Amino acid sequence: MIKVRAAAAAAVTALAFAGVSVVMAQPAVADSWVCITNSPTPQYQGFIGYAGIGHELTHSEGRGFRIYYTAGSSDGPEWAYGHGAQYPDNEGWVRRDRLGC
Repeated sequence: MIKVRAAAAAAVTALAFAGVSVVMAQPAVADSWVCITNSPTPQYQGFIGYAGIGHELTHSEGRGFRIYYTAGSSDGPEWAYGHGAQYPDNEGWVRRDRLGC
């Protein structure tokens, strides 16, 4: 009887930890949103005002771009940080006005 209870407790504990790891993995996707590029959209490592710094690549028009967060300044446009469907392993900054959301 003790072995059955110990096995049941171990199973419940394993399921609880599995549930916690799934819940912890979801916020990155849940806190993001997808937009569509409305023109060829350069991606940069960073930005200052209107200027992108460190051009990495250019997303084609009509492709998805997942935004994780946005930022801007008083002397320039809003920028979005994320990755595109075309280059899912390369995250960077694009101008928000190049995206249709």
